[in-house]
Amino acid sequence: MRHLRMFMGVAFLLLAAITNASAQHVRSRVDVNTLTPDALRAYRTWEAFLGTRIGKFSSVAGMPSALWSAAEQRRWPIYELAGFSLRDDAVPEILAIDPVGDSFRITTAFRVSAPPPVPWWTDVTMTVYAEREGGTWKLANALVPNTQRWRRDTVGAITYVYAPDCPYNHARARRAVAFTDSLALAFGAPSLAPLTHFLLLDVDAVYRVLGLESTLSFGATGGLAQPVNR
Repeated sequence: MRHLRMFMGVAFLLLAAITNASAQHVRSRVDVNTLTPDALRAYRTWEAFLGTRIGKFSSVAGMPSALWSAAEQRRWPIYELAGFSLRDDAVPEILAIDPVGDSFRITTAFRVSAPPPVPWWTDVTMTVYAEREGGTWKLANALVPNTQRWRRDTVGAITYVYAPDCPYNHARARRAVAFTDSLALAFGAPSLAPLTHFLLLDVDAVYRVLGLESTLSFGATGGLAQPVNR
């Protein structure tokens, strides 16, 4: 028992040292003295996670982490769905942490000092969630809570997930699946593996549903694909 207490004490000091080292590289506007114990634990979890990503956000968006939801890491190879779109040289500043039901929504700004090719990236905010998992707090993407009340329609290998204000045509969905099947047959390729297609009105809405927002917008054009995550 004595050795166990010593081990636990050393482990606690090591975790505190790691957290403090990470905090030195992460800016914050949050007054931690005003947070509840649960909010503070959730906040520290995100702060520690950011500390492991400084200078390499996009390039390590699939690197395993004990701080992130294990279920999401199993579901998506590049499980940081929003982080995958961040610039590696972005500097994070935690803006707010707010309770949402039994979870916490954490908002962080990511800014770059050098002018990027696309001005959109000069001032980006990202939202993640902290949820209870296995008796502790783990991080999770904004995609699931942002789309949990959306409609779904599975046609063949494609599951269409669409916002309430987004037009959806089941007949056209069937034709799209039939077209992919015909291509596979014509070229002797494997049939389409299951994938999820989120339908929104423009690419800005796509980024928002992932948890990314900017003061600028791309407008009603384009889309976003993450093939590795299907």
